Amino acid sequence: MSTIAQHKKQESERLFHEGLSYAQIALRLKCCKKALAAHLKSVGLVRQSNAVLGKRLIIHTCLCGTQFSGYANREFCSKRCADASRVKWSQDTIIQAIRRNSIDGIIKTNGLATLTTVASRMFGSWRAACAQAGVGVAADCVTQYSKCTVDGCQRKPRSTTSPYCETHYYRIYRNGTLDLHKPPAIVDRSDGYRLLYAPKHPLRRSSSRIAEHRAVFYEAHGAGPFNCHWCDKPLTWQNLHIDHLNDIRSDNSIGNLVASCPPCNQKRGHSKVKRTMRERYGFKITFNGLTLSVGDWAEQVSIPAARIKKRLIAGWRVEDALTLPKRVRPLSYSIKTAAQDGGFGNPRR
Repeated sequence: MSTIAQHKKQESERLFHEGLSYAQIALRLKCCKKALAAHLKSVGLVRQSNAVLGKRLIIHTCLCGTQFSGYANREFCSKRCADASRVKWSQDTIIQAIRRNSIDGIIKTNGLATLTTVASRMFGSWRAACAQAGVGVAADCVTQYSKCTVDGCQRKPRSTTSPYCETHYYRIYRNGTLDLHKPPAIVDRSDGYRLLYAPKHPLRRSSSRIAEHRAVFYEAHGAGPFNCHWCDKPLTWQNLHIDHLNDIRSDNSIGNLVASCPPCNQKRGHSKVKRTMRERYGFKITFNGLTLSVGDWAEQVSIPAARIKKRLIAGWRVEDALTLPKRVRPLSYSIKTAAQDGGFGNPRR
């Protein structure tokens, strides 16, 4: 515990007799409260509590009407009420205060507890005081509603002062308008297909949308039955696929759409995937002004793609790799290269 200087001890004893508490004395002298209390108790200066002095906590009613607990010498619940008590209230001052706190001829009671209490005492009621001042009470100026104000809605409002029911209130809260949310008519998917918003379409399943190419084909050809464009197999809408002839999924013109059975459509899909993979990742070879992948050249010249790759890696010219048949060596194929590859009779060739 820190010590206190001699001059502060003398000053603390003087302040104690003036009625200051330990905390007030320590704050004024800028010293430790515990050390100060120990010194004052050592010289017999002990601050008795209010309970010891006979001051009991009682319930008071403030000027603003608020009830609070405190000692007998406390009269107001806050400093604002204490300041208001110093005002010499009269009917004229109350009317001026009401007019000063009103906005567009309407007054709210928020933060005016003291004024409302004093006005009620002098005029009999708060409404009578506002009427005398020519100002309307906010609670009386609010329109009362018995049902939702939206046309055709008979639900009860959220409250007597709300013009909307729960449904229309939250619709405005979410959308900013009373109109129902309208989904977009067409949605473009990442895979290229387009979806139409058609919640009442006969081909619709669990979703409210339907593929645009199916809707276009249905409008043009009806409910069927149909025949597969590729194998002439009979089909219905239960097992029907709509195929795009030009492979462009967003081109849903009726001339580009044909009926297809699932196996035929999937076979065309396999060839599309193979062609896409060759174009994107295939090893390209240019010959006679034509650039194709190794797989495409293999199909054209009837030589396996692996053999074409192996010939090119061995140093063959592109013309020889694509034209010479099996077990035939080009003239540029040296004896040294043949020996490294296992000889001219290498069956792997």
